[in-house]
Amino acid sequence: MASRASRASRSSTTSTQPAQRQLDLIAASARGNEDKLRSVLAEGVPWSSSKDQAALRRALQKASARDNLTIVRLLLEYGADVEARSDDDLPALFRAAQAGQTAVMWELLAHDPDLEGCNRDGQTPLFVASVRGLKEAVEMLLQKGALIDAEDRDGRTPLLAVAADKSTRSIWTSGALETVQLLIYNGANVEARDSIGRTPLLWAATNGHYDLAKLLLENGADVSAANNRGRTALHLVVGSSDETHRQSTMKLLLQHQADPRAVSDGGWTPLHNAAQRGLTSAVQLLLSADAHVNAALSNGMTPLHWAAFNGFEDVVEVILTRPDAALGIKDGFGRAPWLCAAEKGHYELMDVLSPVRNCNKIPQPMQDACKSLDATIVEFKQSGEKQRIFKHSVYDLLYGWDHKNERPKIPAYTANGGLSTDFRWIHLPANNIWLRNVC
Repeated sequence: MASRASRASRSSTTSTQPAQRQLDLIAASARGNEDKLRSVLAEGVPWSSSKDQAALRRALQKASARDNLTIVRLLLEYGADVEARSDDDLPALFRAAQAGQTAVMWELLAHDPDLEGCNRDGQTPLFVASVRGLKEAVEMLLQKGALIDAEDRDGRTPLLAVAADKSTRSIWTSGALETVQLLIYNGANVEARDSIGRTPLLWAATNGHYDLAKLLLENGADVSAANNRGRTALHLVVGSSDETHRQSTMKLLLQHQADPRAVSDGGWTPLHNAAQRGLTSAVQLLLSADAHVNAALSNGMTPLHWAAFNGFEDVVEVILTRPDAALGIKDGFGRAPWLCAAEKGHYELMDVLSPVRNCNKIPQPMQDACKSLDATIVEFKQSGEKQRIFKHSVYDLLYGWDHKNERPKIPAYTANGGLSTDFRWIHLPANNIWLRNVC
């Protein structure tokens, strides 16, 4: 014989579980089986208990995402609640908007649902309809008074959500652009900022949305706006993964007076970002727009440092076409660009960046000083032969290049009569410095 405790346990379990008819109701609604639904509803009249009401509400939520207006109307006739009553529920209107079921939305709107009923992320039906480019649904919600600048948990408005959603790139041809135009026409704030300080234009640049960026700029978006880290749209588009639209979006921003010298936290400019990533075309475009070629980060690295460090020879060569590109700037670790290349084993770049190859970039006063002073080279031979003494200008010693033979004017090693040099002393007159060159 069952104990009182076990009977109580079974009773409690039974009271918390939905009855079979309630499960059948939800299943028939989800599948769009009208005949089955009518049969189930007829069996259970009246549907008035809390479990019945919960089942009707859940059935309506599932049916609202499908193209079956008859079932939605039938459930509403039996008193299905259009609102969500728990965190696990999504309002019927939200589901209909998410699925683009405009006829269902009209039916639900006739029952005065909460237009701001949202999901766990705080997004209302207007958010999902906007992101999916469902112009008719957006228009319908706005006509009924949906808040156009409602914010979700990330501080994003529907317009920000469209710009931030990477997937929207695939639906620009099916209503997204018209939806954005509709939002802006109805007063959406084009300068709204989310929790990380990004505006719709900053998100459009991040995701490579050229058409969206163009539309926002045409409607007064601030091209110089920066996020919480000081990054402008020009900074962010350089980092965009959309290679197809990166260059065109950069040109668009520059045409609208984007500042190629804008500085974000740490001293980063768009040119730093482009050089670090090896984006040769972007580097060319920024330099042609008068980007600061020698801008330094807080750690002292210039765009040339980054290009050398990461081994991007094409970028290095583009930067070196600028007469004012400086080779001798040292970063916070005491490295000139050629040393950054050496540190990472980019030996071909060491040659490209060598001062010998780029003596035209040495300041003229320094060139004149080097040419006016002589260095003394003393070579010692293993055989005990008398040391050899040579004199050359400091300029020829450090920067002289024999273009005909493609080698330094003053060779690093001197072979004479088959005798090898044991070591070499080089005397530089500046501060009376002696250098030993071991061979």
